[in-house]
Order: sequence, then structure tokens, then C-alpha cells
Amino acid sequence: MTNRLPAPPPMTSKMLLMLFLVIAQLLGQTSGQLADVSRWDDHTFDAQATVAVARSLRPQLSAKEARPSPLFEPQDDGSPWERSASTPRRYVSPFQVARLVLQMGAYGRFELVTGVTATLSSLYFPGLYPPYQWKTWQLTAEDEQATLRMTCDTYELGKGDRLVLRDSVRGRRTYYSPGDPPPDVTQPFILLELRSRSEGRLRCSVKAVRVEGGSQLGQVTPRPVVPFEVGVALNQTRQVDRPVDLNDPICGKVQTNVRIVGGEVVPRKALPWMVGITSLIGRGPYCGGSIINERFILTAAHCVKNREASRISVLVRKYKRYRDEDQIRFYVKQIIKHPDYNKIRSDSDIAILELRDTLRELISSEDGRVRPICLPSAACGGGSGPAEACLTGRTSLIAGWGLLRQDSLDYPDVALQVELPVLSNDKCAEDYANEPFVITSNMVCAGLPEGGKDTCQGDSGGPMMLRDSATKVHTLVGVVSFGKGCAQRGFPGVYARVSEYLPWIRENTVL
Repeated sequence: MTNRLPAPPPMTSKMLLMLFLVIAQLLGQTSGQLADVSRWDDHTFDAQATVAVARSLRPQLSAKEARPSPLFEPQDDGSPWERSASTPRRYVSPFQVARLVLQMGAYGRFELVTGVTATLSSLYFPGLYPPYQWKTWQLTAEDEQATLRMTCDTYELGKGDRLVLRDSVRGRRTYYSPGDPPPDVTQPFILLELRSRSEGRLRCSVKAVRVEGGSQLGQVTPRPVVPFEVGVALNQTRQVDRPVDLNDPICGKVQTNVRIVGGEVVPRKALPWMVGITSLIGRGPYCGGSIINERFILTAAHCVKNREASRISVLVRKYKRYRDEDQIRFYVKQIIKHPDYNKIRSDSDIAILELRDTLRELISSEDGRVRPICLPSAACGGGSGPAEACLTGRTSLIAGWGLLRQDSLDYPDVALQVELPVLSNDKCAEDYANEPFVITSNMVCAGLPEGGKDTCQGDSGGPMMLRDSATKVHTLVGVVSFGKGCAQRGFPGVYARVSEYLPWIRENTVL
């Protein structure tokens, strides 16, 4: 049995990392107090070094205060850097930076006033930075209601060099190698490290922006509430100027008409409720999820097992798997796993994510890129409910960014979708009779007898849907949970049956 989670990346040796940090700290020791000159209210500044800042933008400081950091010896004549055998290696680790006072230099702590743009450039820019350097920039916004937006316009790392991005001093690292530039990042705290083994160039800009009405990432000003057309009644419009709750009249409706066939690319507006779940600064989702109202996401419990709400984010308007210019990142306020979730049997594999900020303004947008999906109206009840609630024989639609094939590391460039028939629980239990778990009434299965089409690792938490042929409305009937391998003959995919959790969902998604 395998959950539909991607395989974790290989871990580096903790002992080697600890030894490296200790050596780095010893090499980076210095005496002297650094000047507190990094609080700016000009519109732009260059954090390369005091000598590199335009004279008109320099603060009014005494000669002593304006001196460069004692750990940094700038070369102001623009001459190329040449390494000699006696040139020392210099390190400024994140742990050293965290202990420094706010200061100006080629590394250090910076606090940005709203509207200020800091340009962080590598040593000797536009010349080449030298090898064996470890420089760190730590940036925060002065205003607690502001956030930071970072873009890198020059990214020319040398062989073996790494750029490391974190959301806190001890936060999860995201590594970027030569030829793999970081995406545009928006978050309240930025810790950037440049670790060099050779020569190259780097320049990034970070701007502090205030977001009215909350920290909705990727948005500087809220979108106005605008009317848009929904459903099949194209002559009717509705303005979303009130809370968008479960099964709102707008749910499950899209602005594009597409016929779905197995294994095809999802059209950009076809599934506006599908989201990606990733780390705070991750680009590729490790799980999927579905918008069910303006503040809550439904996903699989195993996707958030042993994870903290403060360490994950939700990517809305997500289409491309990796860098997507249209996506908007939302932070998570709390994780609500179903109390009966059993990680051994994968029963009740369902969870709710509450977002810190509302999606209402995005739902109101006329572009149709963000919508909630409808929930079922009745439970199957182990077969005792209405036949239409049990779904057997219906054709389901399943989508995600998971692996293309079992035992591979090939992911699609964009979300993919597939149509699969829903099986009876009796048939599914028969298929899994020799496996060490039980198909319960809380589950629903879908797949082809011959296999060949299925969800796979990375699709976990994503939507299993039914589309009404008359109204074109989509209903969320399942959450991608687990299966034996991917697309194997005789082993359908298994999903959490959403209809069996309606009271719990209503209770935990009150606006």
C-alpha cells in the first residue's frame, strides 16, 4: 500500500552539517559593534556596501557609523577580484547574522520601511564574486502588516554554488542551483544565503509592501468586488459581496466548456477549486486539495501528518507544477485532521486546512480562476443511502500534479486529469482481499480492470469529482488517499468518501 505522497528527497549527513557550521562560526568570529544603519525611509538602497550606495541616498551618519562592516572589506575601484593562496575564506552563517544588530554591508540584518526596495548584490557585483564565500541576508518589514517581495534579476551562479532561501532562521531550506533561479517570493521574513565554491554573480531586490486587509500573499492591493457570469444561466450575474459558504450557488461551476478524456492536460480554467499544498516557499506541490468555501481547503490527513500549520502554504490559481506566474500563496491558520484518522489502515484519511486570509476577493474575480467546489447532499451510509449517493457505475474525474509513472521521478509540467469508473465497495474489497487493510464504508474506489490509468504519488489530497451532464456542476465525492502502486491491474485507487464526513465538515468550516 502506498499513499499518494511523493518520495522524500535524500538527506545529507547531519554530523557533517553540524561540523561545517561550527567551523564556519569559528572562521567568521569578529570583534567590534556593527552600526545600526539599516532602517531606511528612502525609496531604494543598495545593500552591497556603504561605499557602493549612491551618495544622495546615504543616511546622515558620522564617519564612524558609516564605516563598512569589519567582516567586509569592499573593493571600490571596480577592479576584478583575483584569488591568491593567502586569500582567506570568509563565512557569515545565518546563526551569526541572527545575533548581529541591524547593519549595512554585504550581508547582515535589514529592516525595511514600507515602500523601500533593498537591492542585495553579491560581492564585487557587477564583477564576479569569489569562491569559498558564505554570505547571508536576513530581512524583515518594520510594519507588522507589511510583507516582503523578492525578485532576482541577475542569477549567474558558478559550478557547485548554491542559493538557499528560508522563511525563518531555523526554517526549512529551499536550495537553488546554477540554472535553477528562485521564483518571485512573497513572505513576511526572508533569509537568503549565498554559498560559493566558484565565481558568479547574483542580484536580488526585496521590497516591503503593505497589504490592506491581511497578508494575502502575491497581492499588493485587494481586488474590487466585481460581477461575473456563473453556471449555465449565462444571462444571470451575481456579485459576491457576502461570505461564500459551503455549497454556495457559485460552487462547482466553471467558465470553460471542455470534454474530459483520460490522461489529458487540465485546461487552465477547468478546475478552479484545485490547489497545491507545499512548504512556505515551495514551488511544486507535494499534495493537492480542494476549495470548499472562502476560507477552508479539504485534503488528505496523511498530507498533513506530523506537519505544523505554520510550516505549510496553499497555492491558489495553480496550474503549472513548478514556477507559475499566476499562482497566489496563502498561509495556513490551522490543520484539522479527522479524529478517527488511522494512519495504519488509512481510514478517515481526510483533513481540513483553515487559511489565514479569505479567498472571497479571488472568488469574485471575473476571470473564473478561483471557485469553491460543491459537496454531496447525501451520504451513502454503507449502501443504505440513496443509490446515487453511493456512486457505483458513475464516471469520476480525478486530477493532480503527481508522478506520471510508478517508480519514476517524472512529474508533469501542468496538472493532469483522468476519467475513471467508480467501483462498488464489495468489488474493491475483493481486489484488496490479500492486502493488510480493510476497505471500509468511509472509502470509495475507482479504476479500470486492466489498470493503466490511476493517481500516483504527489496526487494525494486532490479531488475526485462528478460532473453533472445537465447542469455542468462539479461535486467533490472523494479525496485521493492510497493504492497499491500506481495503475496496476486489479488494484483500483482508493479515496476518502466525502459524503460520509458531511456533519464533521460543516462543524469545522463555520465562517
